[in-house]
Amino acid sequence: MSQNTSSQKGLIGAIVFAAVVVSASLGFLGYQMSNPALSSNGGANNSDLLAMLQELPTNELQGLFEELSKQVQAPYDTLVDDDAVMGDENAPVTLIEFSDYQCPYCHRHFTETQPALLQNYVETGKVKYVFRDFPLAFHKDAKRGANAAECAREQGGDEMYFAMNKLIFGNFTGSIPMENLVGYATDLNLDTDAFESCVEAGTYDNEIDADMSAGAQYGINGTPGFILTNGEKAVRITGAQPYAAFEQEIEALLQ
Repeated sequence: MSQNTSSQKGLIGAIVFAAVVVSASLGFLGYQMSNPALSSNGGANNSDLLAMLQELPTNELQGLFEELSKQVQAPYDTLVDDDAVMGDENAPVTLIEFSDYQCPYCHRHFTETQPALLQNYVETGKVKYVFRDFPLAFHKDAKRGANAAECAREQGGDEMYFAMNKLIFGNFTGSIPMENLVGYATDLNLDTDAFESCVEAGTYDNEIDADMSAGAQYGINGTPGFILTNGEKAVRITGAQPYAAFEQEIEALLQ
């Protein structure tokens, strides 16, 4: 057996597995309708799907696998949950970020990619931005940072949440001391005693853990992780990707 044939069979197996995992009948149908080699057969079913896949060239198999693998199957309301939102509530596309306040790659996204996303999509009403927590276990200050943003939200709503979010990421040093958080609360004119008590008590630990559990169900296994959805289709972006990666997916969902 040649290496190319073996590789193609491996891809076909991976595609079939991905189709099962993400309920890919819908995803494959969309691909099929745009692919003459498949649509000419009158539609795929369980008996001829494998044969159809075997007829595709390897590059198309790879593209199909990648498309299916990034799809997320979850109701819109569960993706967004009750977390902080920035932007127009009626925006046609929603970007959900699962993040860790002590993660250097999350900081990279904050400094290098998020500003353009906010300017070009959030501020223009095309995208609303939802922030959910995914503090990794080996980042000992990450959950403290997540609690700080939630405790700020408790006093000032979503706007205050993102103000604290911006201060934590904007002053990123790799650690998040409590005294720094109290200083940010002072800068934001919060009730610092109530804020400090809220953070030290881990008031929002259960909410943060629920975000992590949900993220894991959606295939988030590191930070930052993102899900983009238009309410009908949802796709996952993994890692601190460049702006162009988000632009491509957002534009596709806007069509």
